Amino acid sequence: MLPNLGVALSETGRPEETEALLAEAVELSRAAEPPASGSLPTRKADVEILTSAALDRFLQNDHKGARRAASMALELDPQNRKARELLKILVTLG
Repeated sequence: MLPNLGVALSETGRPEETEALLAEAVELSRAAEPPASGSLPTRKADVEILTSAALDRFLQNDHKGARRAASMALELDPQNRKARELLKILVTLG
């Protein structure tokens, strides 16, 4: 569900609303029962959407939004290299 939601929202041109709705969707997915073994690709897709959103925010000089999206990605996948590297850069930039 989140991959489709992320793509649809990213096309709205309203980054603040997109981020808020995506954050809410991630929270709702966390509150649901633990994922079945077959849903691992969905979680991976969710992480990819969040890391892409983080990079997009970074490129738009929205460092606060980039930090939030990267942190959300790391909550789903603490070993995600893209999100970790982006957070390192953001910490360096302040």
